[in-house]
Amino acid sequence: MLQFIPVNEKNIFAVRATGTLTHADYQAFLPELEDLISQHGKISLLIECESFSGWDLAAIKDDVQFSLKHKHDFEKIALVGNKAWHQWMALMAKPFVQGEIKYFSSDELQTAWDWLRDNQQQPAPSVDASPLKPYQHIIVAVDFSPHSEKAAYRAIQLAEQSGAHLTMLTVVDDVEFYFAYLDPLDANAITRPYDPELTASLAKSAHKIAQDNLNNLVEKTQAKNAETEISIGSPSTSIISYVEATNCDLLVMGTHGRRGFSRLLGSTAHSVQNHARCEVLMVPLDN
Repeated sequence: MLQFIPVNEKNIFAVRATGTLTHADYQAFLPELEDLISQHGKISLLIECESFSGWDLAAIKDDVQFSLKHKHDFEKIALVGNKAWHQWMALMAKPFVQGEIKYFSSDELQTAWDWLRDNQQQPAPSVDASPLKPYQHIIVAVDFSPHSEKAAYRAIQLAEQSGAHLTMLTVVDDVEFYFAYLDPLDANAITRPYDPELTASLAKSAHKIAQDNLNNLVEKTQAKNAETEISIGSPSTSIISYVEATNCDLLVMGTHGRRGFSRLLGSTAHSVQNHARCEVLMVPLDN
């Protein structure tokens, strides 16, 4: 599956690749990418491959044909992955693109964004006595537990007070698709052939459930003008990626209390809190 990640940057766009890419994935995705090129001319692109496992034959053909057609249309491409063959992909793609292509490990996601934005040389910000600017964009990460619902109410309150744009973000872990597909008690499960139609159906079902839950949460909390977003991938990587791509001011997350985190966040909360470059607010249920 190929999924656009919202980006608040001119001429910079981001895509997350998950699972095995098929011809159908490219047929749905490439027209959107070509439209962006038509609108903006040369673009820069960040491609996240952490949960990407490869292509089918038809998808490889689609990829090569698109690359040859748009060889001159990319300024920079940052490929972010976590496997040796992901790095090999970046090397193999260089003859097909005139712009710069660079590989970054998953731990270097923010460095990849800095490279695309040409701001890796900016000096560290100084602290002064100037009044703090009001929040412009607040993101609340939710998993539909009571803990994240409490966080949603706090995020709504802060957004209303500061006049900030509010996004409710949830993450669907693509690993759940594999668990749904493979029966752990079935000794022959691992030998089953890859079924793209079944995988796509499971992904569509998971996406619909997540969207329904988001819509219900927006209605329950009466969040005015709140935007909803669904990200597919590992929770920590997806949340950090979304925060980095949108340059948000504040990320709000729910916790079990002062000593624990909710199911979705788990150790994710600790990882996000340590790596996000925006302000992070942890909201306990019992306060």
